[in-house]
Amino acid sequence: MVDLKDLKSNFPIEEKKVNVDSWKGEVKIKRLTLEETSRYYQIQKNEGSISGMIQAVSDCLVEPKISVEELKSLNESSFKGVEEIFGFLMEFSNEKK
Repeated sequence: MVDLKDLKSNFPIEEKKVNVDSWKGEVKIKRLTLEETSRYYQIQKNEGSISGMIQAVSDCLVEPKISVEELKSLNESSFKGVEEIFGFLMEFSNEKK
């Protein structure tokens, strides 16, 4: 019989470092959990794609950890980095496990 411990060890929340050119540095991201993915789709549906993207990026960032509110408070020109990280997240999510 499968238990939660087995599932967590067989399907760990993977992390990786990516270089964000527009932020001139590296960040560490992780795959989203089922709860985070559900929240992303719900926000995207109710508030729009940019709000969903900001939520997903906040949820996937491990280092540095940046909240949704902090991301929203950044200068508009920094949004390119949010888009880059979101792109990395989508690629990471689609990689074969």
